[in-house]
Amino acid sequence: MSMTCLPRFRLVIEVGQANSAIRAWKGVTGGRCRWDVPRETRDRLGLSERSLVWFHGYERPECGVSTARSPPPRSAKHQETPSMPEHVSAHAAAPAAANLRDLGGLRFERGGITRSGVLYRSDCPTTDSQPGSGIPIWPPASVVDLRFDSEVGAFPTPWPNGVQRSHVPPYSQDALQALPPGTSLGELYIHILGSSSHGLVAAAVAAMSGEAPVLVHCRAGKDRTGLVIALLLLLAGVERDDVITDYLRTGSNLRRIAARRLPAGDSDVLVQPQWHAAPVDAIESALAWIDGHGGATALWLEHDGNADLVRNWRSRLEV
Repeated sequence: MSMTCLPRFRLVIEVGQANSAIRAWKGVTGGRCRWDVPRETRDRLGLSERSLVWFHGYERPECGVSTARSPPPRSAKHQETPSMPEHVSAHAAAPAAANLRDLGGLRFERGGITRSGVLYRSDCPTTDSQPGSGIPIWPPASVVDLRFDSEVGAFPTPWPNGVQRSHVPPYSQDALQALPPGTSLGELYIHILGSSSHGLVAAAVAAMSGEAPVLVHCRAGKDRTGLVIALLLLLAGVERDDVITDYLRTGSNLRRIAARRLPAGDSDVLVQPQWHAAPVDAIESALAWIDGHGGATALWLEHDGNADLVRNWRSRLEV
């Protein structure tokens, strides 16, 4: 694979920091990058010059590792996130969640980047734990819980006093029952967009109306959260490439999400095996459907979304 087609991410490790580098590798996720390390350190890690890893792009002083991040080039092809390597611990995620991240630093089509500390996304968090590095404020001021009633009953999330919680499932379990075996994840997304756009808009309204930072989560933080976050980012004017790149970051967390074994009530029986992934074609199918129906703003206004709320949302996300 040519390195020139990959986003420009670099992780620099000093000689003698092999152990801390391994710890960092276990705990970080994000865009695809190459290790840029001295030969001595590469040999200790057992890496080749063309080795690929996944990392978040934030400085991790506790590991003694310095990272530097620059936005992916506009022409970069999106690469699907592979499963985590076998030797990486499934329990290496931050304590509060396995798929938690701040959506700061994404590029706007009009120029500039999204503000940190406004919008988070996650799998269902453990509310009495700390989130780890990369999350500037915790707990969030507002939480939008997208889970089904059965999931909430099986795994309640009691937030501290003062956290505003909205329970807004964007679609019902019946929407999953209607799909035949073998339905692809992209087809699932299109089905949800076609049958439950009003629910996605309602969840986006709850997020836009909440005090920052606002956390949007479902059980895994992948499908329901992925569609709602995509809508929020598109409405804010975030570049399509960055919407896709953010979605793909979930792929590197799938093993850690599964390792948490969160109770799902009776919803698990409706999930088809091929949906346990985060392929690029799934999110691209969803975005193509949105484009084909006039774009995110048209979808928003069709379901009585407030134009003033969107303008305020864009302003809140701007640095």
